[in-house]
Amino acid sequence: MRTGPNKNFAEKNGFPFWKRKLFSLAGAKYDKLAKKEEKEYRFIFVRADGEQLEEITRIVEENNIVPSIDSRIFTIEEAGEALKLVANGHTNGKVIIEL
Repeated sequence: MRTGPNKNFAEKNGFPFWKRKLFSLAGAKYDKLAKKEEKEYRFIFVRADGEQLEEITRIVEENNIVPSIDSRIFTIEEAGEALKLVANGHTNGKVIIEL
């Protein structure tokens, strides 16, 4: 699922009122879906930054976060098929291509 920033993201980053409202509307769908599953949706903007990567590592380790992995393992010859599935959102987690 492709997602975007929400109100929490805008507030945490100190964005002005109008951006908080805009992101609140943009992220409402994801917040609602997360709440329905008794989860919390957080948008994280990631860039190549060592300090930020250390923080993400800390969050993952402290919360014992384990990514979902699709049950299919693709060969390098099947990489095109795997990429199509990812592009179309038809996977059940991360996709593995075995080399």
